[in-house]
Amino acid sequence: MSAMAGPRSDDEFRKLLDRWSRPSGYSDPRRHHFVPKFYLRRFANNDDQLLVTEAHHGGRQWTSAVSDVAVVGDFYTILLDDGSPSYLIEHILGAAEGEAQGAIARASFGVLFPPSPMDRVNLSMFLALQAVRGPGPRRNAEALGDLVTKMQLSLIHDDDTARSYLREALDEEPDDDTVSSFMADLADPDFEVIPHQNQAISLMLDSALEVASALLARRWMIGRFAKPCLITSDHPVTLYQHPMKRIPGVGVGLANADEVWFPLDRKHVLVLSNDQDAKEEVVDLPLAGC
Repeated sequence: MSAMAGPRSDDEFRKLLDRWSRPSGYSDPRRHHFVPKFYLRRFANNDDQLLVTEAHHGGRQWTSAVSDVAVVGDFYTILLDDGSPSYLIEHILGAAEGEAQGAIARASFGVLFPPSPMDRVNLSMFLALQAVRGPGPRRNAEALGDLVTKMQLSLIHDDDTARSYLREALDEEPDDDTVSSFMADLADPDFEVIPHQNQAISLMLDSALEVASALLARRWMIGRFAKPCLITSDHPVTLYQHPMKRIPGVGVGLANADEVWFPLDRKHVLVLSNDQDAKEEVVDLPLAGC
Protein backbone atom coordinates (compact mmCIF):
# COMPACT_ATOMS: atom_id res chain seq x y z
CA MET A 1 0.00 0.00 0.00
CA SER A 2 1.38 3.39 -0.91
CA ALA A 3 2.25 5.76 1.94
CA MET A 4 0.80 8.54 -0.20
CA ALA A 5 -2.74 7.13 -0.27
CA GLY A 6 -5.41 9.69 0.59
CA PRO A 7 -5.00 13.51 0.68
CA ARG A 8 -1.67 14.75 -0.65
CA SER A 9 -1.86 18.49 -0.04
CA ASP A 10 -2.60 21.02 2.67
CA ASP A 11 -5.76 21.99 0.78
CA GLU A 12 -7.19 18.49 1.12
CA PHE A 13 -6.35 18.31 4.81
CA ARG A 14 -7.96 21.74 5.16
CA LYS A 15 -11.19 20.26 3.76
CA LEU A 16 -10.98 17.65 6.51
CA LEU A 17 -10.73 20.39 9.16
CA ASP A 18 -13.63 22.21 7.52
CA ARG A 19 -15.81 19.10 7.77
CA TRP A 20 -14.93 18.71 11.45
CA SER A 21 -15.78 22.37 12.13
CA ARG A 22 -19.49 21.96 11.39
CA PRO A 23 -21.01 21.13 14.77
CA SER A 24 -24.32 19.36 15.12
CA GLY A 25 -25.14 20.09 18.73
CA TYR A 26 -22.25 19.97 21.19
CA SER A 27 -21.43 21.31 24.62
CA ASP A 28 -19.00 24.12 25.39
CA PRO A 29 -16.28 22.47 27.49
CA ARG A 30 -14.03 24.83 29.42
CA ARG A 31 -11.46 22.21 30.47
CA HIS A 32 -9.40 21.50 27.37
CA HIS A 33 -7.22 18.38 27.22
CA PHE A 34 -4.15 18.87 25.03
CA VAL A 35 -3.56 15.10 25.24
CA PRO A 36 -6.90 13.33 24.62
CA LYS A 37 -8.46 11.29 27.40
CA PHE A 38 -9.17 8.34 25.11
CA TYR A 39 -5.45 8.14 24.33
CA LEU A 40 -4.35 8.45 27.96
CA ARG A 41 -6.72 5.63 28.90
CA ARG A 42 -4.61 3.30 26.75
CA PHE A 43 -1.88 3.73 29.41
CA ALA A 44 -4.14 3.83 32.49
CA ASN A 45 -4.99 1.14 35.02
CA ASN A 46 -8.43 -0.44 35.43
CA ASP A 47 -9.49 2.45 37.68
CA ASP A 48 -8.83 5.00 34.93
CA GLN A 49 -5.72 6.25 36.73
CA LEU A 50 -2.21 7.15 35.60
CA LEU A 51 1.09 7.37 37.44
CA VAL A 52 2.24 10.90 36.61
CA THR A 53 5.92 11.86 36.79
CA GLU A 54 6.79 15.54 36.73
CA ALA A 55 9.66 16.45 34.42
CA HIS A 56 10.93 19.06 36.87
CA HIS A 57 11.22 19.41 40.65
CA GLY A 58 13.09 16.16 41.08
CA GLY A 59 10.68 13.97 39.17
CA ARG A 60 7.83 14.15 41.68
CA GLN A 61 5.28 11.35 41.15
CA TRP A 62 1.59 10.97 42.00
CA THR A 63 -1.46 9.02 40.90
CA SER A 64 -4.10 10.97 38.99
CA ALA A 65 -7.39 10.33 37.25
CA VAL A 66 -7.14 10.52 33.46
CA SER A 67 -9.61 13.43 33.44
CA ASP A 68 -7.16 15.55 35.48
CA VAL A 69 -4.06 14.98 33.32
CA ALA A 70 -2.86 17.28 30.49
CA VAL A 71 -5.74 19.74 30.87
CA VAL A 72 -5.80 23.56 30.77
CA GLY A 73 -8.83 25.80 31.16
CA ASP A 74 -9.94 27.58 27.95
CA PHE A 75 -6.71 26.62 26.19
CA TYR A 76 -8.41 26.49 22.77
CA THR A 77 -11.11 29.11 23.34
CA ILE A 78 -11.14 31.83 20.69
CA LEU A 79 -12.85 35.23 20.72
CA LEU A 80 -15.32 36.22 18.02
CA ASP A 81 -15.52 39.73 16.55
CA ASP A 82 -18.09 40.76 19.15
CA GLY A 83 -15.81 39.61 21.99
CA SER A 84 -17.84 36.50 22.86
CA PRO A 85 -16.00 33.19 23.40
CA SER A 86 -16.21 30.33 20.93
CA TYR A 87 -15.34 26.71 21.65
CA LEU A 88 -15.32 25.65 17.99
CA ILE A 89 -11.63 24.69 18.03
CA GLU A 90 -12.24 22.25 20.88
CA HIS A 91 -15.00 20.72 18.76
CA ILE A 92 -12.63 20.37 15.78
CA LEU A 93 -10.01 18.69 17.98
CA GLY A 94 -12.66 16.40 19.43
CA ALA A 95 -13.75 15.37 15.93
CA ALA A 96 -10.13 14.61 15.00
CA GLU A 97 -9.80 12.50 18.14
CA GLY A 98 -12.99 10.62 17.33
CA GLU A 99 -11.72 9.75 13.85
CA ALA A 100 -8.34 8.65 15.24
CA GLN A 101 -9.65 6.52 18.10
CA GLY A 102 -10.70 3.60 15.92
CA ALA A 103 -7.66 3.99 13.67
CA ILE A 104 -5.32 3.66 16.65
CA ALA A 105 -7.19 0.58 17.90
CA ARG A 106 -6.95 -1.06 14.48
CA ALA A 107 -3.26 -0.19 14.09
CA SER A 108 -2.34 -1.68 17.46
CA PHE A 109 -4.37 -4.81 16.67
CA GLY A 110 -1.64 -5.59 14.13
CA VAL A 111 -3.42 -7.82 11.65
CA LEU A 112 -5.08 -4.78 10.07
CA PHE A 113 -1.73 -3.13 9.33
CA PRO A 114 -0.74 -1.33 7.10
CA PRO A 115 -3.67 1.01 7.77
CA SER A 116 -6.39 1.75 5.26
CA PRO A 117 -6.07 5.02 3.29
CA MET A 118 -8.68 6.69 5.52
CA ASP A 119 -7.06 5.48 8.75
CA ARG A 120 -3.73 6.76 7.45
CA VAL A 121 -5.24 10.17 6.77
CA ASN A 122 -6.94 10.39 10.17
CA LEU A 123 -3.82 9.26 12.02
CA SER A 124 -1.66 11.74 10.10
CA MET A 125 -3.94 14.58 11.13
CA PHE A 126 -4.18 13.37 14.72
CA LEU A 127 -0.40 13.03 15.11
CA ALA A 128 0.12 16.40 13.46
CA LEU A 129 -2.25 18.05 15.91
CA GLN A 130 -0.57 16.29 18.83
CA ALA A 131 2.78 17.63 17.64
CA VAL A 132 1.64 21.27 17.70
CA ARG A 133 -1.32 21.62 20.09
CA GLY A 134 0.30 21.48 23.55
CA PRO A 135 1.61 24.25 25.83
CA GLY A 136 5.22 23.54 24.84
CA PRO A 137 4.79 24.17 21.10
CA ARG A 138 2.70 27.25 21.86
CA ARG A 139 5.41 28.66 24.12
CA ASN A 140 8.02 27.96 21.43
CA ALA A 141 5.90 29.76 18.83
CA GLU A 142 5.40 32.70 21.19
CA ALA A 143 9.14 32.91 21.89
CA LEU A 144 9.95 32.86 18.17
CA GLY A 145 7.29 35.49 17.45
CA ASP A 146 8.62 37.64 20.27
CA LEU A 147 12.16 37.43 18.87
CA VAL A 148 11.14 38.27 15.29
CA THR A 149 8.92 41.15 16.36
CA LYS A 150 11.60 42.62 18.62
CA MET A 151 14.07 42.50 15.72
CA GLN A 152 11.60 44.52 13.68
CA LEU A 153 10.91 46.93 16.53
CA SER A 154 14.63 47.47 17.12
CA LEU A 155 14.58 49.72 14.03
CA ILE A 156 12.25 52.17 15.81
CA HIS A 157 14.26 54.90 17.56
CA ASP A 158 12.06 58.01 17.56
CA ASP A 159 8.46 59.22 17.46
CA ASP A 160 8.41 59.56 13.69
CA THR A 161 9.36 55.93 12.99
CA ALA A 162 7.03 54.80 15.80
CA ARG A 163 4.16 56.75 14.26
CA SER A 164 4.87 55.26 10.83
CA TYR A 165 4.94 51.72 12.28
CA LEU A 166 1.69 52.20 14.19
CA ARG A 167 -0.01 53.79 11.19
CA GLU A 168 0.66 50.66 9.15
CA ALA A 169 -0.13 48.23 11.99
CA LEU A 170 -3.39 49.93 13.04
CA ASP A 171 -4.44 51.06 9.57
CA GLU A 172 -5.21 54.50 11.00
CA GLU A 173 -3.36 57.59 12.19
CA PRO A 174 -2.20 57.12 15.81
CA ASP A 175 -2.61 60.01 18.26
CA ASP A 176 0.26 61.40 20.33
CA ASP A 177 -0.70 59.44 23.46
CA THR A 178 -0.62 56.17 21.53
CA VAL A 179 2.82 56.97 20.14
CA SER A 180 4.16 57.97 23.58
CA SER A 181 2.78 54.83 25.19
CA PHE A 182 4.28 52.69 22.43
CA MET A 183 7.73 54.29 22.87
CA ALA A 184 7.51 53.73 26.65
CA ASP A 185 6.75 50.05 26.07
CA LEU A 186 9.75 49.69 23.77
CA ALA A 187 11.99 51.23 26.44
CA ASP A 188 10.85 48.70 29.07
CA PRO A 189 13.55 45.99 29.41
CA ASP A 190 10.85 43.46 30.33
CA PHE A 191 8.78 44.28 27.24
CA GLU A 192 7.38 41.06 25.74
CA VAL A 193 5.35 40.50 22.60
CA ILE A 194 2.66 37.85 23.13
CA PRO A 195 0.29 37.09 20.25
CA HIS A 196 -3.46 37.00 20.78
CA GLN A 197 -4.75 33.50 21.52
CA ASN A 198 -6.69 33.57 18.23
CA GLN A 199 -3.38 34.06 16.40
CA ALA A 200 -1.69 31.25 18.33
CA ILE A 201 -4.50 28.84 17.51
CA SER A 202 -4.55 29.87 13.85
CA LEU A 203 -0.81 29.18 13.67
CA MET A 204 -1.39 25.81 15.37
CA LEU A 205 -3.91 24.73 12.74
CA ASP A 206 -1.80 25.97 9.84
CA SER A 207 1.22 24.12 11.21
CA ALA A 208 -0.82 20.94 11.68
CA LEU A 209 -1.81 20.98 8.01
CA GLU A 210 1.83 21.09 6.92
CA VAL A 211 2.91 18.44 9.42
CA ALA A 212 0.08 16.08 8.43
CA SER A 213 1.11 16.15 4.78
CA ALA A 214 4.72 15.38 5.74
CA LEU A 215 3.69 12.49 7.99
CA LEU A 216 1.48 10.99 5.31
CA ALA A 217 4.45 10.82 2.95
CA ARG A 218 6.50 8.63 5.31
CA ARG A 219 6.62 4.82 5.48
CA TRP A 220 4.65 3.41 8.40
CA MET A 221 5.54 0.54 10.73
CA ILE A 222 4.40 -0.85 14.08
CA GLY A 223 6.91 -1.87 16.74
CA ARG A 224 5.46 -4.52 19.06
CA PHE A 225 6.79 -5.58 22.47
CA ALA A 226 5.94 -8.91 24.12
CA LYS A 227 5.14 -7.23 27.44
CA PRO A 228 3.80 -3.78 28.41
CA CYS A 229 6.81 -1.49 28.71
CA LEU A 230 5.99 1.79 26.96
CA ILE A 231 5.01 5.09 28.55
CA THR A 232 3.70 8.32 27.08
CA SER A 233 4.00 12.01 27.88
CA ASP A 234 2.29 15.36 27.43
CA HIS A 235 4.14 15.60 24.10
CA PRO A 236 3.84 12.03 22.77
CA VAL A 237 5.19 12.67 19.24
CA THR A 238 8.95 12.07 19.32
CA LEU A 239 11.46 12.82 16.56
CA TYR A 240 14.47 10.53 16.20
CA GLN A 241 17.64 11.08 14.21
CA HIS A 242 20.50 8.59 14.04
CA PRO A 243 23.49 9.93 16.05
CA MET A 244 25.80 9.59 13.04
CA LYS A 245 23.59 11.99 11.05
CA ARG A 246 23.44 14.74 13.66
CA ILE A 247 25.12 18.06 12.92
CA PRO A 248 26.38 20.08 15.92
CA GLY A 249 24.22 23.14 16.48
CA VAL A 250 21.43 21.85 14.24
CA GLY A 251 18.25 20.59 15.89
CA VAL A 252 16.07 17.67 14.88
CA GLY A 253 12.87 18.60 13.10
CA LEU A 254 10.32 16.84 10.99
CA ALA A 255 12.31 17.49 7.81
CA ASN A 256 15.54 15.84 8.99
CA ALA A 257 14.21 13.27 11.49
CA ASP A 258 14.90 9.70 10.40
CA GLU A 259 11.85 8.47 12.29
CA VAL A 260 8.78 9.79 14.08
CA TRP A 261 7.73 7.72 17.10
CA PHE A 262 4.26 7.65 18.66
CA PRO A 263 3.38 5.09 21.38
CA LEU A 264 -0.10 3.67 20.76
CA ASP A 265 -0.32 1.85 24.09
CA ARG A 266 1.94 0.02 26.55
CA LYS A 267 3.02 -2.56 23.93
CA HIS A 268 2.83 -0.86 20.52
CA VAL A 269 4.65 2.10 18.98
CA LEU A 270 3.87 3.61 15.59
CA VAL A 271 7.07 4.40 13.66
CA LEU A 272 7.01 6.71 10.64
CA SER A 273 10.22 6.36 8.66
CA ASN A 274 11.82 8.75 6.19
CA ASP A 275 13.28 5.74 4.35
CA GLN A 276 11.01 5.25 1.36
CA ASP A 277 12.42 1.73 0.89
CA ALA A 278 11.28 0.64 4.37
CA LYS A 279 8.71 -2.15 4.45
CA GLU A 280 5.38 -1.32 6.08
CA GLU A 281 4.93 -4.12 8.60
CA VAL A 282 4.58 -5.08 12.26
CA VAL A 283 7.99 -5.78 13.82
CA ASP A 284 8.55 -7.61 17.12
CA LEU A 285 11.03 -5.65 19.25
CA PRO A 286 13.33 -6.93 22.03
CA LEU A 287 12.50 -6.09 25.63
CA ALA A 288 16.06 -4.93 26.43
CA GLY A 289 15.89 -1.65 28.28
CA CYS A 290 12.16 -1.95 29.07
